[in-house]
Amino acid sequence: MIHKLGKKFTDIFQKNMPDAFVFALTLTLITGILALLWVDVTPLKVIESWFDGFWLLLEFGMQMVLLVITGYS
Repeated sequence: MIHKLGKKFTDIFQKNMPDAFVFALTLTLITGILALLWVDVTPLKVIESWFDGFWLLLEFGMQMVLLVITGYS
């Protein structure tokens, strides 16, 4: 009985759950719109700030990759 219930919930979840990219894109758009409404900046400044922050996250990610690789070997 529990197996059938779990299977049913799994099927519903897999059918209705969007991809992680959809969440990332939605949260990015919501954050950008809120930044435009809340802070007195231009849309270009919001995009520039997002772009700069994106590359900082990439830099951090590569540092973590190096940490994992050197820690493993």
